[in-house]
Amino acid sequence: MSVAGSMDNNNACLSTAASLPPLKQIFDCKKLVRGSNDSRPFWEGKHCNNVYAGIHATNALYRVLKINGMKNVATCKEETSVIFLHCYEDLYAGQHHQKEAKAEEVWLDKIVASSKPLRKNSLSPPPFA
Repeated sequence: MSVAGSMDNNNACLSTAASLPPLKQIFDCKKLVRGSNDSRPFWEGKHCNNVYAGIHATNALYRVLKINGMKNVATCKEETSVIFLHCYEDLYAGQHHQKEAKAEEVWLDKIVASSKPLRKNSLSPPPFA
């Protein structure tokens, strides 16, 4: 069942979500608006109509996805519509996939750097004269 309570509305929400362009960053979403007043940056969450000091993309993403664990970040108290929730989840998954790929690359670089070259006269072939 969908938020509206019918299967047809749920399918409509999912098809609309599929038609939204993927987010490259959280503030690409029209529901999260950046701004500044007196040279102080802030962002406004249109889901809950709250204004937050500073522009912290990770905090904003954690807030709308209701992920606990970030220091000093309260989750959004309002419901996030399915349309936008899919976009936020895709952005989060993409960011974590990139971090995992980078961690694996660093790990492989450390293994290669720590491997010792073969000693002369060990198993290496003889030099050509």
